Amino acid sequence: IARAVVGVAVHILNGCASGDQRLSLVFAVTPRSVLNGVTAGFLISFLAVVLTSVRIARQNVIAAIRDLDVRPRPRQLRRSAVASAVATAVLAAASVPVIVTATNGALTYLLPALTAFAAVPLLRTRLSARATYTLVAGAVLAWGLLANIARPSIYDQASTATFIVLGCVLSFAAVVLVSVNQDALLRPLRPVVNRLGETGLAVRLAVAYPTARRFRTGATLGMYAIVTLVIVLL
Repeated sequence: IARAVVGVAVHILNGCASGDQRLSLVFAVTPRSVLNGVTAGFLISFLAVVLTSVRIARQNVIAAIRDLDVRPRPRQLRRSAVASAVATAVLAAASVPVIVTATNGALTYLLPALTAFAAVPLLRTRLSARATYTLVAGAVLAWGLLANIARPSIYDQASTATFIVLGCVLSFAAVVLVSVNQDALLRPLRPVVNRLGETGLAVRLAVAYPTARRFRTGATLGMYAIVTLVIVLL
């Protein structure tokens, strides 16, 4: 697949180029790159299985069958808030020297974003879920778009890790922001949705499942965002 991607990319990029303007992309594979790919795939799969198993084990069977919202217990909320406060403080302390020096572009984007997302359970004790996720995702998105203005030196490194981390952070924050505010984004379609006839029925059916299953919609949108990011990086 990687070899095919390189061939297609060369054909597209050099389609309108001639002479010195033609890019030379060469497919290369090393034992280290294969090991990195296998390790990353294994870790992602392992974490997905573990987190899914933990979520299912803690779920109320009756509530799951009836599709009911189960509120966490006050004790669980307190534990989550305390863990969130500790994680936020640790990540914030680690972010300060990275932002001040700005010698590592990837960490300059990553650590503040992780700090914001770690504060979600703590903010949920005061704000609603929609307000919390909108605030955190908006802050991460703003930091990803404006950090280079405050710290222009973050692009001085020759490594592509900065752009990979930046792309992932922006994609994830944008997907979260869109997912939790689907109602506001779909509000201009309300006249069409309420219209009688085939058009209104088709639009209602089209938006019913995405708005009802926001996590699945966000996960699907996130995968497309990552694919688009990879194409842009290529």
